[in-house]
Amino acid sequence: MEIASLKEELEFYKSLFNTHSGSVIYNLKIKNKNGKKVWVDRIRCDQKELLELDRDEEITEWLKPVKCER
Repeated sequence: MEIASLKEELEFYKSLFNTHSGSVIYNLKIKNKNGKKVWVDRIRCDQKELLELDRDEEITEWLKPVKCER
């Protein structure tokens, strides 16, 4: 059981190179979508993609409009 979960987690981390090969690792976050872990690049994703993710405090902050400062 433990070995299977470790293999599943390893495959998830390896998927990073297939799904986000053009992203900077520093910008990537692990979030949940329908209870499953997914990689999210905050810089490259749009609001539609953010709305599909399971809500947490960080996602809520990302969805807030950015105020322009002079």
